[in-house]
Amino acid sequence: MADKDDDWKPNGRPQSTIARNFSASLHDVFDIDKNLGGLSQSLEQKKKAVDSQTKELEALEARLKETEERLKQKTSRTSSPSGRGSPHRRQPVGDAFYGHE
Repeated sequence: MADKDDDWKPNGRPQSTIARNFSASLHDVFDIDKNLGGLSQSLEQKKKAVDSQTKELEALEARLKETEERLKQKTSRTSSPSGRGSPHRRQPVGDAFYGHE
């Protein structure tokens, strides 16, 4: 259901004094102009804070990625095929335990 005032359009006649006074009273009571200015300023401050935090987060993510890459490279250089972390491979013992009864 549409509101009757949605279709209202000014017809070029000047507003009545009562309407202007009522409008001014509403502006005074609700501080419409002051609230809009304060809200606009608050919004700008919050946008700046979000932008700053976004840049900080991007910098931290870049540092984290670099650190992960360095760790990955370091881990791949130090890991061995045996999986024990030693760079030297052990020699098999052979028949050292056979034949001695």
